[in-house]
Amino acid sequence: MELDQLRSDCRHFTGYRPCKYGCECGGCTHFAPDGPSVLILKMNQLGNIVKTTPILHALRRKYENPNLCWMASPAGCKLLANNPLIDEVLTTNADDLLYCQVRKWDLVLGLEADRQVAAIATSMNAAKKLGFGLNEHAKLWPLGPESEYLYSLNLSNQVRFRENRRAYHEIYFDMLGVPYEGEEYEIHPGEQDFAYADHLLWSLGLVHEGPVVGLNTGGNAARFETKQWTIDGFVHLARMLHQELNAKVVLLGGPAEVARNAEILSRTRDCAVDSGCGHSILQFCAFLSRLSCVVSGDAFGLQAAVAVKTPTVGLFGPTPPSEIAMFGRGRKVVTDLDCSPCYLRNASDCPRGADCMERISVEEVFEATAELLGNSVAG
Repeated sequence: MELDQLRSDCRHFTGYRPCKYGCECGGCTHFAPDGPSVLILKMNQLGNIVKTTPILHALRRKYENPNLCWMASPAGCKLLANNPLIDEVLTTNADDLLYCQVRKWDLVLGLEADRQVAAIATSMNAAKKLGFGLNEHAKLWPLGPESEYLYSLNLSNQVRFRENRRAYHEIYFDMLGVPYEGEEYEIHPGEQDFAYADHLLWSLGLVHEGPVVGLNTGGNAARFETKQWTIDGFVHLARMLHQELNAKVVLLGGPAEVARNAEILSRTRDCAVDSGCGHSILQFCAFLSRLSCVVSGDAFGLQAAVAVKTPTVGLFGPTPPSEIAMFGRGRKVVTDLDCSPCYLRNASDCPRGADCMERISVEEVFEATAELLGNSVAG
């Protein structure tokens, strides 16, 4: 082996072992030069990660044969698994952080308004950086003029709540200088995830001729308690869907919704079933893809349902409905309060007692769901 014959600039070369073609570089016909290297830093909050995934299309349109790496939390890494647009998913452990800091990047995207993530973006060796970083005073700051509009959404409620009408991924496209052409959210459950979902559907008795509607009852209450719709609302909606549309209703949620779903089920046993709250992330997403419609507050279940192309009704109170796209398969039901959105996370911080979600009526949610089911059947 001659070192001067090795092509470490080939995307198939690792240095650990022979590449998948078994060649030793010299004269190899499978040489594929590494394209521009891009590191995406969007680590936390699964719903926000989903809303960022269209940027993968923008990057592949902007660069020829790019090498796209995404760093995320352990849960985020599970969500991003199987995505054919990502070359490498990296964790936030010390080993991956050290690797990223040693590597030279063509572009680093700090897409989280978080001090720790911004510090990571600032510390990277990159020809260009966009998004959020830290300035000389260790304060959150835009990385370049292209990032100033994204940054302004943090500081101006007028811009974010009243003026902005674009979803976050559209703003990312603009920041990259790539025209947005309708690219959608990306989630890729595997074959085993879909097999799990099909078995769950069958075991719950949800295989029938009528519609199957999922009610995603949570909203990350520990972090953002004001986003949740009421338990009474979900109970009455389940009854209306069953009685008026002959729908089978299934409760959805994660570990934080165990008690909430148990209470809802105790009042709807004649018309609803509980899917459980212990599925893996991609099993949950695969199950959403098998439903006729999903009703959800502004939570991961909403973004995930949209991503797997299930018709979706989104319920919005304290958060801006403009920041999520439905891609023509959804309806947004928005509270009628003039003070919404406000982004107040705790009810104790709201002078009204955070009643914006309570003002969303069962009738308007039912109407939106029935409309989507009709459109779905007609299509």
